Amino acid sequence: MIKNRKILSFSLVALMFALNACKKNEIIPPPGSSTPVFTVTGSFGSEEIDLRAGDENVLMTTEITLLNGVDFFKGNLGNEDFNIEIGVFGGNVDFQNPQVPEFSNQSPISFAYLAQQPPLFQIKKDSLPNSSSILKVEWEVNGVMQTILDNLEIREPGKYQVCAHVTFNDNTVQTVCNEVIVGFKPNVAFELQFVLGQNNNLMAWIDPQIGVVQSVKWFQNGEQVSDMIQLNKYLDDGSHLIQAEVLFTNGVRSLRSVLVDGDLTGKNIFDFSKFCALSPVEWDFKAKVKVMKDNVAYYSYLAPNSSNQIVLNDVQYYGLNPQGKAVYILKGHINVNVKSNFSSTVIPLNLDVSFGISLK
Repeated sequence: MIKNRKILSFSLVALMFALNACKKNEIIPPPGSSTPVFTVTGSFGSEEIDLRAGDENVLMTTEITLLNGVDFFKGNLGNEDFNIEIGVFGGNVDFQNPQVPEFSNQSPISFAYLAQQPPLFQIKKDSLPNSSSILKVEWEVNGVMQTILDNLEIREPGKYQVCAHVTFNDNTVQTVCNEVIVGFKPNVAFELQFVLGQNNNLMAWIDPQIGVVQSVKWFQNGEQVSDMIQLNKYLDDGSHLIQAEVLFTNGVRSLRSVLVDGDLTGKNIFDFSKFCALSPVEWDFKAKVKVMKDNVAYYSYLAPNSSNQIVLNDVQYYGLNPQGKAVYILKGHINVNVKSNFSSTVIPLNLDVSFGISLK
């Protein structure tokens, strides 16, 4: 969009049109406002950009979405020709109430980057301790069955509910689900370990790698059976779902599950979440930019941006959006590279922004 286009004031007719045409989360400037509150000016490669809410059907919307199970706080400014989305991930995602981005200190915001690297989470059937007893493993991630049998890879940061549907050699099927967090700073890391003796006495315990265990609640087939740090219990024949609800001294609470075979035939499902590797990738409070132009999406996380940042000059509370979420106006400058999935070309984005973002 070329600079110096005439700024249209919000007349009553224009306001009614916007209310009918916009998404539910659109932010409407105050009645009578003649100066656009939300603007983006600068360049996208060699093209000049001038987006102003209210001009040429340009709309400002804000919302909080889940990207791979993690809160993403974003704003969206543009029209059908050109649209830019700026958002910031939450952090400390293993807490029950993850933190929202903190803009009041106006610190520079770095960009999330998804480099070509080994998977953040990888598990193979053959690496399971009782793989010789397993015919196949079907993996389910966030409610979606994966097309590849036995082996699972997760390459994008996020918080995932991973379920292992295990078919044993006798064709019986058992399922265990665990939360897997990758690509965000871990405040705790641990493994639920167990041993079942020949006399069917179960011993289960927590092996922490990060964090200090404060207390543990143990459950057998959904019923609490102990609140001791270590579980010692006789098991009957058959399969038993053993779960540990672990509270750490830093406040993180996590539920971990295993399946224990009381028949001692090897039909166990061990704590597969232990295969999470500690990774240098941490997307806590990192930004992501998306540009839509000519129906092609360009993303900042696909391009190297280690030296680029969002530099904030001012942060102001604006009001509530239609969902009742607080909206803040972020004013500052963005230097970032973006690229599409369909090209190796990296395009620089250089913008001055007055942009809205929702927070909880």
